Amino acid sequence: MELTIQNICKRYNDKWAIHQVTAELDYGVYGLLGPNGAGKTTLLRMLADVLQPTSGSIQLNGQPIGAMGESYRDLLGYLPQHCGFYRQFTGRAFLMYIASLKGLDKKTAALKVGEMLELVGLRDVAKQKIESYSGGMRQRLGIAQALLNDPKVIVMDEPTVGLDPQERIRFRNILSEMSSNRIVILSTHIVSDIEYVAKDLLLIKEGRLLKQERLVSLLENVRGVVWKASVDEEQFAVLKKKYRIGNVLREAEGIEVRILAQEQPIVGAELVSPSVEDLYSYYFNEEFAV
Repeated sequence: MELTIQNICKRYNDKWAIHQVTAELDYGVYGLLGPNGAGKTTLLRMLADVLQPTSGSIQLNGQPIGAMGESYRDLLGYLPQHCGFYRQFTGRAFLMYIASLKGLDKKTAALKVGEMLELVGLRDVAKQKIESYSGGMRQRLGIAQALLNDPKVIVMDEPTVGLDPQERIRFRNILSEMSSNRIVILSTHIVSDIEYVAKDLLLIKEGRLLKQERLVSLLENVRGVVWKASVDEEQFAVLKKKYRIGNVLREAEGIEVRILAQEQPIVGAELVSPSVEDLYSYYFNEEFAV
């Protein structure tokens, strides 16, 4: 199975939200990484066929997804950035409702709903109303609805927002297990969400695709420019004005800081192996989320 994005553009009035994005995706997890406002949500909405591109095409196995209609939606699992719920429904009733919309018969729906509730850890609260759920529980319910129809193309926009660290690990493991025979596109600005599961990273900034590469290759691009140093407050203030700064750790004896620079930024600074956080800072020139 291959999902092909060919010169996709989306324009709103005089602004390009997405401009000439081209990528080829097959089985595996793809991390769409970029800062807020980069165009990630717009691109995912086009991949989910809920937003039409201004120009360009998206094809699954050579067929335009718009022309495929229901046959594409039968293969699709989609979690939007803000998933709407009927708050008076119980978790189980909501999933049964979504299952009916996805064309599952009642017997199959009941089985799949039970599986999904177990998968996302909501079986014990399945009969409680959604209005009583925490934000993390609602997010897990959103993940469950996206997976109900055993989709082969999974599109998820910021799926781990609101999840605690243990829930995020559980979610990443779920995607990793599923990805051997599925195309999974995961959008996030939280770099640790995709560090351990993504086959490729797609770096997007201001509506343009900067890179589509394996993580190890992208890290190699940053090798030789990441430095670590221990500094005082005065040195730190100077460094912030001159260089891109990564992790900052304040300790009793001083400040340990990671600095992105082509040459040694300060006497005593040591070259270190780049992390995904350094990669984010390097390409997007801003503080990263962890």
